[in-house]
Amino acid sequence: MKVLERIKLEYGDFHDALVVNFKYDSGFDYSTKEITIDKIKIRISCFNLNKKFSESNELIELICTDINYLNFSKPNSMIFQAFIEKNENEYILDFDPIITSDRETGKDLISKENENSSFIVKCNKIEFNILEQ
Repeated sequence: MKVLERIKLEYGDFHDALVVNFKYDSGFDYSTKEITIDKIKIRISCFNLNKKFSESNELIELICTDINYLNFSKPNSMIFQAFIEKNENEYILDFDPIITSDRETGKDLISKENENSSFIVKCNKIEFNILEQ
């Protein structure tokens, strides 16, 4: 199973999740003066949708590498709903998306990328690890 599919299957849109930690690494090693690929690590306390609610809280770490775009302008640790997609070779993780209701059914919330998002990452590669269950 691909990473994005697994994230969506297990955590959905990160509804009511909490950003616990955010770390950016430019890839520059001061001691060797070498530059490698930049990386962002985002730790999130979230609910695994495939578990009983009382046992569903997990601490995960999303690792985004080869960053194309980052905006972290207004820190807000709560995630109401995230927009997570892959366009061609780029992953989009928008933790402040535009949220609207489905006009046809009137009940489902739909998120889409917010051009003015306060927390968005666009990258070429994404991984994730479960740190605590």
